[in-house]
Amino acid sequence: MARFFITGISSGIGYGLTKKLIGKKHQVWGVARREALLVDLARELNSDRFHYSVCDVTNFKSVKATYHSLKKKEYFPDCVVLNAGINIRDELEGFSLKPLKKVMSTNFYGAMCWIDFFLPRMLEKKHGHFIAISSTSAIQPHPYRLGYCTSKAALNMAFEVLGHRFQSIAFSILKFGPVKTSMGKHHRSAMSVSQAVQMILKTIGNYDLNHLIS
Repeated sequence: MARFFITGISSGIGYGLTKKLIGKKHQVWGVARREALLVDLARELNSDRFHYSVCDVTNFKSVKATYHSLKKKEYFPDCVVLNAGINIRDELEGFSLKPLKKVMSTNFYGAMCWIDFFLPRMLEKKHGHFIAISSTSAIQPHPYRLGYCTSKAALNMAFEVLGHRFQSIAFSILKFGPVKTSMGKHHRSAMSVSQAVQMILKTIGNYDLNHLIS
């Protein structure tokens, strides 16, 4: 049995992955902003292996409080899945810094803050796995999605650098195309959430948690 920490579990990929891992008898501590959806998920799962915190990943105080909740319970994850993300369509003309900053705060800094907290413990154990849920938008720029494309490209590069710097820790990047979530449901070629979840499980399996997710 492995311990997982997942951001953005109230819907979409995070929701599907949480259900799958709990079904496989693992432990999951998940976070999201919408408490009502977290309560509904906890009721649906009805498992003492599921834990959650209401957390806004763009709010450092909220992130820090969540981390201390895990630490108090001595819950140290084997695998951290950084899934929380938003996509704001830019203005049709001109440039605005505000949406860029908002998307970067969630998609990039809202992921890197967890590495700041969890990496020291993983380095101490010489074991751990970070997975970034990224996008093909990082390499296929869209004229009206400056924030989304930039944030995912930054996340990709950060994981590449960290993977080279810390050889004992796995840093995996999954560049999904459109997925049938609230962001990608209008794309005809979008993959299902179930397919995305299976790709994440395969990525985990390629690391040394293979025996734990079978």
